[in-house]
Amino acid sequence: MRPGHRVEMLGGVYTGRFKSELDGTAEAKIVFAAEPGARVTLDLNVPGDPDKGFVIEGSWTEFHGLEITHSGTDREEKPGGVEIFGANTRLVNSVIHDTLQGIGFWSTAVDATVYGNVIYNNGVEGPMRGHGHAIYTQNAQGTKHIANNIIFFGFGYGIHVYTETGSIQGFDISRNVWFRTGASRPGESSVGTSEGCLVGGLQPVDRVRLIGNHSWGPEPSARNLTLGWGGEVQNRTVTLIDNYFIGRAGAQGLWESGTFEGNVFHGELSGIDPNDYPDNTWSSSLPTDERVVLQRNDDDPGRVDIIAYNWSLADHVEVDLEGLLPDGAPYEVFSVYDLWGAPVVSGTYAGMPFALPMGSKPPPQPLGAPDAIQGVDDPGKAFGVFILRTPCAL
Repeated sequence: MRPGHRVEMLGGVYTGRFKSELDGTAEAKIVFAAEPGARVTLDLNVPGDPDKGFVIEGSWTEFHGLEITHSGTDREEKPGGVEIFGANTRLVNSVIHDTLQGIGFWSTAVDATVYGNVIYNNGVEGPMRGHGHAIYTQNAQGTKHIANNIIFFGFGYGIHVYTETGSIQGFDISRNVWFRTGASRPGESSVGTSEGCLVGGLQPVDRVRLIGNHSWGPEPSARNLTLGWGGEVQNRTVTLIDNYFIGRAGAQGLWESGTFEGNVFHGELSGIDPNDYPDNTWSSSLPTDERVVLQRNDDDPGRVDIIAYNWSLADHVEVDLEGLLPDGAPYEVFSVYDLWGAPVVSGTYAGMPFALPMGSKPPPQPLGAPDAIQGVDDPGKAFGVFILRTPCAL
């Protein structure tokens, strides 16, 4: 393989452990991608190092449209999903589920990107708590980009920016959506035990931006967002702009500065005084209005993510595709619960909104824990995330 090469992988299941040490260049990246329309599965279910499932080293390489999983039912035998060490690498529009940890995104991966991935049901139940996060990350140099990912269920946290002796500086966390992280643990409560996003540790937080993210929780006290960790750490800067958060938000430690603008918070607060940040919307109760958010995908012009808040529990919500699809464009909409199954709705765009069914798919259960997600774990009609696919996007 040389810089500039692109490999399209045929549909099928590839069983093994995988490692990339390839080096592209800024002008000529090396790209591995699923063949258009194909389901390409990397099944890590073979004996090997528990820390090494799919390892990305090297530099300037990209991986698009893959499914990374472990088909075994003994969750304690699962390896980590994707471990990213390579600088300027990108993991894009892939699906990571039922591994010990979804993505490990480490400090040597300078200026690397995790974009557009669907991450769920990773981790394992421990004696005291769940282990294994959707994204566990640390950083010192440059800026890591964590954007447009869809994160739900699992045994640990969603986005876990944490260290004890390393560094957690330089993160751009943008346009992600997370809900019910930790709910793969049997008997999880409506409050939960795992944050959707933690940015904090025993070392200072600095150069962190959270822009345009969305979350959902079933009640105002549901765990959602924590900035900082512990009472004595002297953190530096954090910026939150245009986020929409449902559930508890808190701050710990000491902070040099924080910028909060255009955010909407519905939930309990801890360590944050709304009077200090007047350019935001603050409420201690859940909203009642319907809200539908459409997000384009920068790497796939035929994909639009749909985030639907449906507090009235109506059977359908209305979705308007104006400006996204041309008249006559066919489309299919898939629940993130069932990405390779039947679409929840399909049609041909004719300039009018369509009715999107809510709560029509059951949640995917963790392999080896078939009854783990039930009751309050599943938003049902109240909330859903979907992926629209079309060959004819504008």
